[in-house]
Amino acid sequence: MATCAVSGTIVDPGATGILSVTVSARVNQPVLSGASLVAPAELSVQTDSSGNFTLTLQQSLSVIFTVMYPEIGTEPMRTYQYTGNIPATTTASFSNVIVIEG
Repeated sequence: MATCAVSGTIVDPGATGILSVTVSARVNQPVLSGASLVAPAELSVQTDSSGNFTLTLQQSLSVIFTVMYPEIGTEPMRTYQYTGNIPATTTASFSNVIVIEG
């Protein structure tokens, strides 16, 4: 199965990378891809000290991305979800993969 490395950077308003933001991707329901059944599992990574992350996902899938920001002071953990379509390329930018609904 061909994969695509989806990468991005999460920064604060001052353009400084944010450490320990969890970015995950999951398939919402089982999907047949070629001869394989892709299970509704979740993969996740955390951003590094520069706010960078990379998730390697199977090409041509639709996934749900969840971005979870860590607690800061008295603020609770914040979670946001995005729909994403993984392209049939070996690499892709997170900003080009997610669907922004307006």
